[in-house]
Amino acid sequence: MRSAVREVKDGQLKLRVAATAYNLTLGSLQRRVKGTVPNTGHCSGRNTVLSARDEQAGQSLLLLAGREFPLKRQQLRSLALQFCQQ
Repeated sequence: MRSAVREVKDGQLKLRVAATAYNLTLGSLQRRVKGTVPNTGHCSGRNTVLSARDEQAGQSLLLLAGREFPLKRQQLRSLALQFCQQ
């Protein structure tokens, strides 16, 4: 997406040609070229706010899963409930 926007703004490609070449919808590319939608990151929905403690808990769960010790759904829900109650 960024490459397509850059090439259109630099005049290297026309809008429709860039949309076809990069397999993008014309409308979404046009909005980004005009600047009505930011070019970076995922732009829908709210940003999540995690504290360092929340982030550490998530990393611990990923570490367990990476070491072939994944939690079952009920175990994960139970841990999440305990975490939220603290």
